[in-house]
Amino acid sequence: MKKIIGMIAILLFMLSSMLVYADTIKDQNSTNNGGKIVTANQYLYPGEKIIKADGYPALVKFIKGNPNKPLIIFIPGYASLARLSYGFPGCKENDFLSYWLHKEGYSFLGISYPVKNKVFSKVYPDFTVTEWGKQTADIAKLFVDKYKLNKHIIVAAWSMGGRIAPSINIAAKKEGLNIKLFVALSSIPPIPGFTDMSFMNGIRLTPKGLADMAPLIPWFIKCIKIQDNINGHIIIPSNIYKTQFMGDTPTNLMVGKGSRFINGKWTRNYNAYLSDTSALNLKDYPLVGIIHDVGIYNLPVATQASIFNQSNWGFIIEHNIFNLITRGNNLNKLTPAEWKKLTKTVNDAPNNMTKTIHGTHFFFVGEKGAKATAKDISILISKVNNYKKYSRHI
Repeated sequence: MKKIIGMIAILLFMLSSMLVYADTIKDQNSTNNGGKIVTANQYLYPGEKIIKADGYPALVKFIKGNPNKPLIIFIPGYASLARLSYGFPGCKENDFLSYWLHKEGYSFLGISYPVKNKVFSKVYPDFTVTEWGKQTADIAKLFVDKYKLNKHIIVAAWSMGGRIAPSINIAAKKEGLNIKLFVALSSIPPIPGFTDMSFMNGIRLTPKGLADMAPLIPWFIKCIKIQDNINGHIIIPSNIYKTQFMGDTPTNLMVGKGSRFINGKWTRNYNAYLSDTSALNLKDYPLVGIIHDVGIYNLPVATQASIFNQSNWGFIIEHNIFNLITRGNNLNKLTPAEWKKLTKTVNDAPNNMTKTIHGTHFFFVGEKGAKATAKDISILISKVNNYKKYSRHI
């Protein structure tokens, strides 16, 4: 009898091992319109994966939450990895946004576009804003399907990440996903000429064909150190930040004045820029909410991203709130009082959909800012729900 029990135990163990192995193989070969998990490498943190989507790799970290709540996707800015939103081994987890979003019940997905960093085996100097949006939507669909998540997603895009607002919305719709809210974290819309991009004149092309991040490293480090002071401790040691959180950037993502890097200098090419970003097609933008830093001076371009954040995105917000409220409604039936209420609701939307947090351009790094940012994202989501309720009562 003991022998039989022993044999059954061994068989059960072998079966469970086979199931685990099969699930691992399935995971490593998951596909979704070209998205698949690529072999891990020694430079990845626990929980990270390299996923290839639409021909380009991305560094990805997923944390599962309540499947009925929206998936929140973090998009990093210039020369940065999404690790800014979830940290590094040995860090204080509550210093990072993913921790607080997960405590709010959301699933979290950090997606880093390919930069020159050891986590990526090669560089992709021709990577575009359109491909950035497609890649992000493709990977989002992969996780929504695999973990049976809500198809209404939230995108939180920091700094330069704001430039994918139209392209990711276009791509998400094709994947059957709805961007319920695009949260602009001190980010810049892709519309050319909205911000002072003179700092780009000091950025040179590297031998690999990327935009050299070196000129901005001292400013980035300074911002992180100020966040350290705000929170009373070191959040990301400088040596870790410089080697594990940053990388030279594909030049086509650095578009502020319709620029492309051609023959060693920045050259304006508005046709290529507008085709890549869909910047002037208002219908292609998702609904936008804003969280921006206040109170501490930044580099000129980042200062403008803060001070002008509401006005930069404001007319886009008004158009989208108007469309959200009036879609399917017969406006001919509105009384003068109802017209007045609708007008005020739409005109007040940019202010209503804006939150501010004390800090630098990196305001969401450190417990105080990370916690406040997660809370404000939830508030902005609830405001979108309120606009939808108002729409049903017109």
